[in-house]
Amino acid sequence: MNRLLTIKQQNILAFGLIVIYGVFFHFESIFEYPMHIHARAQSDRLALALNFLTNNFNILNAETYLLNTEFPYNFKLAKDNSIVSVDLPIHDFVVALIMKITSFKEPIVFRVYTLLYSFLGLYFFYKLSRLFKVSFLLSLLLLSFIALSPVFVYYQDGFLPTIPALSNMFIGMYFYWKYKLNDSKTLWLAVLFLFLAAINRTTFLIPFLSVFGLEGILWIAAKFKRESLVKLTYFLPAITLLLAQYLRNRLFMIHEYGSVFLYYTVPAESFSEAKDIFTKTIDQWLYHFMSHSHYILFLVSIIIVVGLLLFSKVAFNKKEKLLLTQVGLLIGAYIVFSIAMLRKFPDHDYYFLDTYIAPVLLILILAFSVLSSWLKRLKGKLLVEVVLLIVFLIPAFIHANKVFEERRTNKSWENSVETVADFNGVSQLLDSLRVGEDKKLLVVGNEIPNLVLALAQRKGFVVMHKSKEQLKEVLNWPVDNVLLHNQTYFNSYYDLYPEFVYYLDRVYGNETLTIARVSEKMKVKQISELIDLGVNELKRFDLNFDEEREWKNWQNINRIDSVFYSEPYSAIVHNTQEFGPTLKTTDFGFFKNQEVKVKVSAQLKMWEIKNELYFVVQLVTNGEVISYQTVDVTTLFEETGKWSKVTCGFDLPMIKSENVEFGFYIWNKGKAEVFYDDLSLKFFEK
Repeated sequence: MNRLLTIKQQNILAFGLIVIYGVFFHFESIFEYPMHIHARAQSDRLALALNFLTNNFNILNAETYLLNTEFPYNFKLAKDNSIVSVDLPIHDFVVALIMKITSFKEPIVFRVYTLLYSFLGLYFFYKLSRLFKVSFLLSLLLLSFIALSPVFVYYQDGFLPTIPALSNMFIGMYFYWKYKLNDSKTLWLAVLFLFLAAINRTTFLIPFLSVFGLEGILWIAAKFKRESLVKLTYFLPAITLLLAQYLRNRLFMIHEYGSVFLYYTVPAESFSEAKDIFTKTIDQWLYHFMSHSHYILFLVSIIIVVGLLLFSKVAFNKKEKLLLTQVGLLIGAYIVFSIAMLRKFPDHDYYFLDTYIAPVLLILILAFSVLSSWLKRLKGKLLVEVVLLIVFLIPAFIHANKVFEERRTNKSWENSVETVADFNGVSQLLDSLRVGEDKKLLVVGNEIPNLVLALAQRKGFVVMHKSKEQLKEVLNWPVDNVLLHNQTYFNSYYDLYPEFVYYLDRVYGNETLTIARVSEKMKVKQISELIDLGVNELKRFDLNFDEEREWKNWQNINRIDSVFYSEPYSAIVHNTQEFGPTLKTTDFGFFKNQEVKVKVSAQLKMWEIKNELYFVVQLVTNGEVISYQTVDVTTLFEETGKWSKVTCGFDLPMIKSENVEFGFYIWNKGKAEVFYDDLSLKFFEK
């Protein structure tokens, strides 16, 4: 292939393949607001960019729209500004500049920027493989390996800094290894791009330090020669700035302003917990990280190379040995990082891109470098490489596309799609109601606050805790107007503190949202006077354990009198039980041929809320499950050891069949000890 195409033509084809992948996967998603997986985290980054347009591009005091931050105040402290502690938001800043220049503030600007940056990073990764004498076709295979990682595809046009940081790492690695090939002019470029990755995303400090560490090892091996020491001085300005950012954020910014971004370590508390977290992470994300083809290619490549090293005359050259040393440094550092942040791995799929993807790719470059050298001896080299490329490409491409579509499908527990649909145009609506852009909003019933506030183009607060105490507290905050997401508020918040509506005066409302202002005086009112629910209660099942006649249709009831919320009884799910109270009924003529919402509420008490506990609703017809929905209720707890009112809603599909069984049960997946009382299921016409 090298004889058929010039190097320039090969590079053009490689970049063309990158563009084809990007356009194919993102020709629809490129227009979307942050939605689906990690919509909240991605909305926070969009908010950073949009707020640069109004804070005079003050990059050292970046702002979102949120006035009560998650860290360290857990959304419970009202601030008078929206400044946050954050790693230097270079890319959010550049996106804002583009928005300013073009007078166009839509999310597509951010997405196109990230996508183009990923193209640049992928191209330099391809170029890095060529530095190690990997053949053209095998370099395309390596390029496809990362470009078809499902988690990479999902975030490739997203808002998180991971993709630009990963791209900067690829660029920095390319220039570093070009420098190691006696191009002394590129070391400063390597340090620059590795620094840009690290200053914007702390996890990419590890690749920066791996290069610095490698140079330190070489300096020691060179017996502390002055020439090697001079090379280390290239890193000093970058190290100084990185240290300055760390000290500023940790000693000042986080305490003065707070943050919406995690800044502390969260290790497992025991080996048993670590094992459970590892298992959960693998179960949840293994085939989102890579496909079967990826894992097979990675393992087979290592086996072949080890075999060649052991049983043939193939050996690592000096450059490859250095690369192997760097891989060792990276893996060691990432293991330490994983231990420190282990409890967050199940919830953060993109940590794979922040960490282990780098050593995986460098190991493959090393393996393919050896493989390319060995294949030169074969007459059928070109055929072997073409077959390898095709055998990997087809299943990997199909898997990446399948997972990407699954990740973009709206799930029952997500509300990002509804948020965009329901709040789109709310800024103009607020303008028409003469709610000024300086007015502070309170968002209730939506847990993607920066997305709602970005659509409203106003700053404000959010109620993130489903508790009576916080609903009472926010009424004392400096709030001008309240935004209620009707159904979520009604399903999850209203029962916690019904009196909340007494303090609100309706300004505007429709079936999805309500705009209100805080009353100067309390006035008793019905919920229907404030929000347009458009619902009628159709049926209910209550279970408070006082009388056994209430238990009809219920199973797995373990009534106790030693612990209770409402005297004299409650019930318990033992830590040996996987399934708790279970309701099964076919008495559903009342909502045949119409869509129905079921609202589940209960008082729950747990000693450990880290265990997985789910409310499950399902519909079964003729033995086939036609609807299955879950809610992890541990996320709704305020604290351990106390009774918590837990409320959530499920939308049921229209039922036309006569033979349908409704089922509800508590799934004690984490095998915790759970006390429950005042369990209620209410069915409403949608």
